[in-house]
Amino acid sequence: MNENLIISKDISGWLMRYDWTCYLNQKNNFGLPIFHTEGGGSKCDLIAKKANLTLGIEIKVGDAFQNILDGFQQTIEYAGEYYGGDIEYQINNKTIDIDSFLIATKYSPNGFLYANDNEFKTLNLANEFLTGFDVGEKPITFTFTRLLWRMWNKGSVRDYYEQRRIGNKTNGRIPTRCPKIGILVARIKRSTQEISNEPWQYVNNNIFQNLKSLEALQYD
Repeated sequence: MNENLIISKDISGWLMRYDWTCYLNQKNNFGLPIFHTEGGGSKCDLIAKKANLTLGIEIKVGDAFQNILDGFQQTIEYAGEYYGGDIEYQINNKTIDIDSFLIATKYSPNGFLYANDNEFKTLNLANEFLTGFDVGEKPITFTFTRLLWRMWNKGSVRDYYEQRRIGNKTNGRIPTRCPKIGILVARIKRSTQEISNEPWQYVNNNIFQNLKSLEALQYD
């Protein structure tokens, strides 16, 4: 069986323990429902819904750095193609809005994305970014997350998809708001190295959101 599909099942199970409903992009033997898309472009592996929040999640294995880089590119493309109106996500034949596009790997429940991150100490550098919060990050995952945010918020990527959005405004697939972009991992406490049981999304605009309680920590 495809390893990505197995990891999709595992990440779905992790989220479902905290009352998320999960949908895969293909038929499966796990009893999970599927979502569909309309239009061109590629689609993420997993949709997760809870309350008024909907996540589009790209699943990678995380053993090889090239695998992480592929996820970096794909997560940006998913967010951009959705925001630009190239693709529409549907559940039960109804269009849904995506709030965040995230990347997750089989190491996400351990607090990081890339296997070799486990060999490194949690960054004290995070104090510069997470002042006042007991949150630690592994160095490669830390760098990967910040580059995602910068590419999406400060680079030319979103400007490009803004132009696509203008050009596609008559196709009926333009979402009402721009999605956030980031990663899905457990929270590591910097003070104790304790790893949370619950998943968190780390997204642009400096928001860490607990996907158990939907409590958001926002920092400068």
